[in-house]
Amino acid sequence: MPIERIFNISLAASFVGWGLMGLRQDINPVRVSIACLNLVIAVLLLRRGPELQDGTWRQHLAALPSLLVAGLCFSRAPAAWDVGPQILFVLGTAQAIWAFVFLGRSFAVLPAKRDLVVRGPYRWVRHPAYVGELIMVAACAWATGLGGLWAPVVLVPLLVLRIRAEEQLLGELPDWGRYAEGVRWRVFPGLW
Repeated sequence: MPIERIFNISLAASFVGWGLMGLRQDINPVRVSIACLNLVIAVLLLRRGPELQDGTWRQHLAALPSLLVAGLCFSRAPAAWDVGPQILFVLGTAQAIWAFVFLGRSFAVLPAKRDLVVRGPYRWVRHPAYVGELIMVAACAWATGLGGLWAPVVLVPLLVLRIRAEEQLLGELPDWGRYAEGVRWRVFPGLW
């Protein structure tokens, strides 16, 4: 069995485990949405196609801080959430899942060149999964109060670095230029 396949199976199992551990602690809309997101990620890891080219260590390094900040934010969120932040978190999770499902076999955690996806939410913005991530982090900040405002403020520039690293790699795909011209906005239409 190739090493990439073993890695994907191991990573998928860990995502399922994290989702189930969260449900053991408490069953609420936030925990259920995280479990659903983890399950979708696990399935995509098991089904994803081969990399056309892996990102460089610098591109991976540019992506890691945004992953760590989002994970830290999710882990520091309070146990009890008001209804408003819960609804916002579930909407953000749904956005991320929608984007991931359309990525399908092109799903990746770290920058890698895979087949270009131009359908679904990718018709409107180039990185719709990050829209979902930002919404989830904003919901965590709302649930946490003023002490949680650091997360969205820190995450935005880190996502900019991650997106630039990914687009540097994707820019080598033959259809990327035409896609980037047609879909001008990376995350928020009219803004960036």
